[in-house]
Amino acid sequence: MVGADVHTVLVALLAALMLAALERLWHRHRSRADNPKYQSKSHPILAAADMLSSREPVESPDAKSQAVTTAAGPSTNGALNQHSGAPHGYEVGIAHDRGQRRTMEDAYSFIVDFADVRGQGYFAIFDGHAGKHAAEWCGQNFHKVPSSDPLRSTAAAYSHRTEITRKSRRAQ
Repeated sequence: MVGADVHTVLVALLAALMLAALERLWHRHRSRADNPKYQSKSHPILAAADMLSSREPVESPDAKSQAVTTAAGPSTNGALNQHSGAPHGYEVGIAHDRGQRRTMEDAYSFIVDFADVRGQGYFAIFDGHAGKHAAEWCGQNFHKVPSSDPLRSTAAAYSHRTEITRKSRRAQ
C-alpha cells in the first residue's frame, strides 16, 4: 500500500514539474513577443538573423531526389517518382537515415508504370560514395537506360557518367 502511495506522489510531482516548465516556456515566449527590445532590428540577435537571411542561398550538401508526386488518374505514364492516383497492388514508401555521416549522399527514384507496363515497378537507390553528384545524376537519368540489353546498357551508362565526371574535373 505504501509503495502505491509513493508512486502516486512521484507521478503527481512529475506532472506538476512538467506543467511548471510548460508555463515558464509560454510566459517567456509571450514576454519576448511583447518586449520592444526583441522587435527592433538593432537587437544583436535579430540583426544577425537578418544579415544571415539576406545572404546568397547556399547549396545543400545533401543529395536531392526529384520530388514525389501523385498522378491525377490511375496511370503515371512512366513519370519519375510519381504515385498512381488509383490502387494497383503495391505502395511505394521512402525513408532515409544518414547514420554517422555528416551529409546524406544517397538519392532514390521509382517509376510505378515502368517501360509502359502498368504496375511494373522500377525502384532504385543510389549511394553517393563520398559525393552526392553521381547519386543525383543516377537518380535523374538511370531509368532512361534502355532495358532491352541490360548488360550493354549498364556499361554504356557507366561509361557516359565516367566521361561526364572527367569533363567536370577538367573544367575545375
